[in-house]
Amino acid sequence: MGEITESNEELPPIDDDNVLVLEPDGIIDTRWLKRGGKLIEQSLVRWKKLPSEEATWEGTSVIQLQFPFLALEDKGPLLDGGIDKQPRRSTRASNLSNRYVDFV
Repeated sequence: MGEITESNEELPPIDDDNVLVLEPDGIIDTRWLKRGGKLIEQSLVRWKKLPSEEATWEGTSVIQLQFPFLALEDKGPLLDGGIDKQPRRSTRASNLSNRYVDFV
C-alpha cells in the first residue's frame, strides 16, 4: 500500500448541517455586471483556510452586510491591473472653432 502522509493544513470549520463556515480573508478584485438594466458590483472574495483558487465572486452589498468588518477598499493590486483605474484623460488637442474662442 501507499505511504500515508498527514497534512498540516487546517480545514475550514463546518456547522451542524455539514455546511462550510466561511470567513473572508480579503478582496482580490471587483467587477460590475449588468443585470436587468442595473449595474451590480461584485467582489472576488478570498476565503480564510481555502486556497486562492477557491475565491468566489459575491455581491459586494451582500458581503458588506454579512461581514461589516471587511475592508473592501484594501484589496491588493492585480498584476494585469483591475477595473479600478484612474479615469483616462484625453490627450487630443482641442479643435474649437474660432467663433467660440470668446466663450472659453
